[in-house]
Amino acid sequence: MNSYINYLEIRTKIILMQIIPIVLGGLFLYLIIHFVVRMPGYALAKKFKALGNMNGMQLNQLVSKVGKYSAIRNLPDGGKVCVWQATGYMISLVIDKDDKVLKIGSEVAAK
Repeated sequence: MNSYINYLEIRTKIILMQIIPIVLGGLFLYLIIHFVVRMPGYALAKKFKALGNMNGMQLNQLVSKVGKYSAIRNLPDGGKVCVWQATGYMISLVIDKDDKVLKIGSEVAAK
């Protein structure tokens, strides 16, 4: 009976020694992928945050500071909605017919 218990203890240690590195490696890989994939979104959000209050800012000023928008939708009144997006972050701005920012339409950031 004693030898069987010793066998089980040794077998358990061997299994744990095999599983723990796999689990830790998987966790490490997940964290790296999570960070790398969301980095463009973090960078874009940081650029917009640095601008502060954007109301009244010209569209060409925005584009020069944060880059070209990803999508645009024209509005019936001559204005438009411009969307900037990167993995983990999206912001849409309502722009008037004179190319000035009226307001933030929506903003979504992954945590």
